[in-house]
Order: sequence, then structure tokens, then C-alpha cells
Amino acid sequence: MRVFGIPTIASLAYRLHPHLKKPQTPKRCKFSTDYFLTVLSMPGVFEQQRLIIIPKILASVAFCLLLGCAPSAPEVVKDWQDQGWSLVDVHGSEGPVERYAKLMSKKTQAVEASWVENGKRCTKVYSQTNHFILVLRFFKKKGDQFAVVMKKRK
Repeated sequence: MRVFGIPTIASLAYRLHPHLKKPQTPKRCKFSTDYFLTVLSMPGVFEQQRLIIIPKILASVAFCLLLGCAPSAPEVVKDWQDQGWSLVDVHGSEGPVERYAKLMSKKTQAVEASWVENGKRCTKVYSQTNHFILVLRFFKKKGDQFAVVMKKRK
């Protein structure tokens, strides 16, 4: 086969490796009784697949619903307090939480806490001279955020 007078890679491969079989393309559409029998038996196959797939879909949805709930801010803070962190400050107004993020570094000299109140972003920098600083940012539904600052002795 040639494209614009140049042999294609496939045609060269068939020449170099004659043991490879060229795929045969049908010249015309063939309809046989076997085709129609296969189509008629397909509803049974679909029924079997449906019986297998439905429980898997239901289990996946239940699993996602169980894991999809975000923990509340007090639960997250308590988890960090159990690991030895102590509460320093809370910036912004607390409320129902959609998700949260953590910010901490053991190598930087300072960590910046940021939060959003009424669409206005505010920040405060905390030095890490004697303590490691952890900032938990909680995102609320309407775009506002509040930050919880925690510390742990180096």
C-alpha cells in the first residue's frame, strides 16, 4: 500500500517479515444466519451482565457516600492535638466546612496563615524559631475560609 507514492510502514513490514499475515478486509458486507442468531441471543448476555454490574454499582455508590463526607473542624483539630500539636489561634469565622487543607514545613523560617472573610483575603506570618507551625485552612461553601494555627516544639 502506498500513500502519495511512498510505501507505508505496514507494507514494508509485510515484505520484510513474510510470516506476518495481512489482515483481510471484506470486499462486501456479508449477512448470515449466524449473525442474526447471535443478535437474538444478546438479551440473555445483557441480562447476565446486568445482574453482575448492578451490585457493583450500588456498592461503589455506598462506598463513595461514606467516604465523601468531610470531617468537621473540631474533629480535625482534635486529631492534630492527639498527635502533640497545641492550638495557637483561629483566624476568620468558623462555620460548616466543605473541605480543608494543611500547610506545614520543617525547613522554612516562617509559615503564612491565610483566610478569607466576606471575599477579602487576610494573612498573618508565624515564625518557626522555637516551634513548628501547622496551619489548617477550612473552606466553607460560599468561598470564605478560616484558618486554625497550631504549634509543636522542635
